[in-house]
Amino acid sequence: MGRGGKRPKTEAVLFHKRHSRQEDGDTSDITLACGGTISFTPQFTYLGSMIHCSLSDSHDVANRIRKASAAFGALRETIFGTKYVPLQAKAALYSSGVLSVLLYGCESWCLTQKGMLTPLRNWHNKRIREMCRVTMHQVELYSITSVELQKRIGIWDLDYYVGRRTLQWVGHVARMDKSRLPRRLLTAWVREPRPEFGQEMSYGRSLERWLKLFGLPLRYTEWATLAQDRAEWARLITRKRPH
Repeated sequence: MGRGGKRPKTEAVLFHKRHSRQEDGDTSDITLACGGTISFTPQFTYLGSMIHCSLSDSHDVANRIRKASAAFGALRETIFGTKYVPLQAKAALYSSGVLSVLLYGCESWCLTQKGMLTPLRNWHNKRIREMCRVTMHQVELYSITSVELQKRIGIWDLDYYVGRRTLQWVGHVARMDKSRLPRRLLTAWVREPRPEFGQEMSYGRSLERWLKLFGLPLRYTEWATLAQDRAEWARLITRKRPH
């Protein structure tokens, strides 16, 4: 806790409803009986993921893009931007290293199309162009598509990686014992009307997007049954390349 003007290590967050601000509530320091204080913060990092007072994943997505940009930039001159390194080697390092940084924690993201998925796709496609040493001028001049470059280097579109990671995680949760909290929350339902200015995107709708991408059934009872077989579930979410 804070004392004598020193900021505390423990912080509090006020989660406000949409179209309002954290400052609209009482965010003055909390004074404890012992004389110590706890301050409010708009965001904090927990297990590597950024939790924002708006409860939107857009801030975590932007943070992951910044970290992945730093990781890619550190190897741009020596690996990704040089013509002396084979494309296969670039792809292997990018997929195992940079993408792991970019998509850390994506299994729980509720991604909106415009605000979150589009920036991720654009960032991913730009990095592929850099590794293929193709400029935007060449793309426009020769009508080179992102799909062509993905096939050239052997890297799939971003949706595939996010969808695969998410489905791998929910398959793991579906196999948990029904008494486990993650398993209970996966099928939990609040029997109350959705509050005004509620979620911009729910996890269920986001999960539905990835189930459709891999051609899997949308009903929980159906896909969760498939997920009980770990090996078969792994095959279903890697059996084909999305178009």
